[in-house]
Amino acid sequence: MKSRARKVGKYLVLAFMVFAFIVYATLYTGRRSSRPPKQTDNVDTQQTTHTAPALDATDDSYTYVYVEDGGSPVKNFRARAGDAVIFLEWDSVAELDGNAVDGYVVYRYSETSGGFAASAGTAETNKTIYYLTNNAEYRFKVAARYIINGQEVLSALTEEIALTPRYSAKIRLSSDFLLLKTGESDRIIAKRYGDEIPLTWTSSDETVATIDENGLVIAVGSGQCEVSGTYGASAFPVAVVVDRAPSWIEGGISPRYIFDEESGWYVPVIGTETEEDGPITLAFVGDLMSTYKQQDAVKDEGGMFDFTKSFQYVSELLGAADFAMGNLETAMSYSFPYASDLHNYMGAENCNSPSEFAYALKQAGFDAVATANNQSGDAGPVGIVETLDALDYYKLIATGTFQDDAEQRYVLVNIKGIKCGIISVTQKPFNLQEALFSSEQLLIMTNQAFRSNMTRDIADAKVDGAEFIIVYNHGGHGGLVGQTSVQSGWIEFLAEAGADLILNAHPHLLQTIGHIVTTDGREVVVAYSLGNFLSSMTNFDNACTIILNVILERENGAIKISDVSYTPCYLVESVVRDKYVVVPAIPEYEHLLGDILRDKVKEYIRKILDKND
Repeated sequence: MKSRARKVGKYLVLAFMVFAFIVYATLYTGRRSSRPPKQTDNVDTQQTTHTAPALDATDDSYTYVYVEDGGSPVKNFRARAGDAVIFLEWDSVAELDGNAVDGYVVYRYSETSGGFAASAGTAETNKTIYYLTNNAEYRFKVAARYIINGQEVLSALTEEIALTPRYSAKIRLSSDFLLLKTGESDRIIAKRYGDEIPLTWTSSDETVATIDENGLVIAVGSGQCEVSGTYGASAFPVAVVVDRAPSWIEGGISPRYIFDEESGWYVPVIGTETEEDGPITLAFVGDLMSTYKQQDAVKDEGGMFDFTKSFQYVSELLGAADFAMGNLETAMSYSFPYASDLHNYMGAENCNSPSEFAYALKQAGFDAVATANNQSGDAGPVGIVETLDALDYYKLIATGTFQDDAEQRYVLVNIKGIKCGIISVTQKPFNLQEALFSSEQLLIMTNQAFRSNMTRDIADAKVDGAEFIIVYNHGGHGGLVGQTSVQSGWIEFLAEAGADLILNAHPHLLQTIGHIVTTDGREVVVAYSLGNFLSSMTNFDNACTIILNVILERENGAIKISDVSYTPCYLVESVVRDKYVVVPAIPEYEHLLGDILRDKVKEYIRKILDKND
């Protein structure tokens, strides 16, 4: 039953609509996870509970619309239209004839073609459409996507939803955070119903920044202050930071590897060399994130960030390996608002961290990070450069993003005589911040998933002496414990192209560890998703993670994987006085997790990793 607000002249009709509105609000109020169910879930799609957002009669910022299910397995398709934005939601679908859902496809009506066409795919049970034209009608449908016998199969489409974004009655500012240099200026604009309105502006510290009656902010001197606009009894604060510089921390753990200009290899620091030709132990982890929740939790009164406690219980394990690496899923740019300053930017979550995060990674025992992923461009081109500068300052090896096209697209590391080539590549483009880059910069500054480039880079690394190729790939769908066909197909290509070990990230959940036997007889180990290692995602399945340990040995002159094992870990939201801490699920830390949670974590991880690929 479609429900749209209409102007009516009869009280009877008006009373009926109010009654219907209350019924919808009563039935559909609730909170649910936006994560699709695990592929092992057995969910009867006919019995899925409807839990749409509550309808707030006092908030006219959104128009809510619901449709009947029709013949689609996607149930309770619903939407909200706001100011130049539409939020689409639906209930999760588990399986079709025993085949797990592989995601969803959103269809949008095109005036040009006169029909619906696929416009966006998602692994989540929601999709937000930004930058729409207010007062224009938009029409959508949704289908579930399955992979059956290796082929993509789409379910029947839902009934269509049609709704119109409109200007909000709420006062909205053009910015709620400004990052300026002395002498720079920017204007804050307040709008209501799409029209600019005047606010009364004041500055908390005019030695840092001033603001005039038109909202023009002028940076006067270094520091931080707040400018605030008032409209009636309402206040609208905007943080202003002037001349922010990176907070370099001196001292700490010395690097184990340094770059040798003459050979082009990272080699052990003099005095740390051990016997040649291994065996060597490599430690790998998944996503290393720095969200606004994490930053808020570790920021002190002086404005410094101490992330080191997040790794306090795993640093010994990482340091025991000969080489430790993770996927750095954040920018580290002081010229762009940190996530704690600005939670979202251009319609996507802002993942930009202070450089203290790199210090914490080095202190934890990491030697290298992969940087090719959808968050690495969150602070724009300058952010990539400043992130690489921060990693270089703390002597962390990095690959996946680059300052210019002259840089080598892989790194070479000599680990106890075993020569490894490491490549970081992403199947996922930057988030909406892609608009900050030119098309040329996109191609140069990140390692994108082009088959010709990967074939070339793997071959070049081998020509340069690499005996073992490690690829950190960023692909798949967030929220799925199973692989997508695109993800699996690309990983199979990487194996055939010459990769010896493939480590995937992006789903934010653990996926199975398997093997691919290539046409030339090599057995390639694949971790289809290492999940999150550090983040603020503390749902149980997101919080379950591992340290993957891979032992390499030289056998008859060739490098072979002799053992693959893992240490189960769990991301705890709060441990004693520390927030967002990774704790190994092993007996030594039973006092932190408790034996019940520890065993639950170990059993969940065992079931996920032992699935056949």
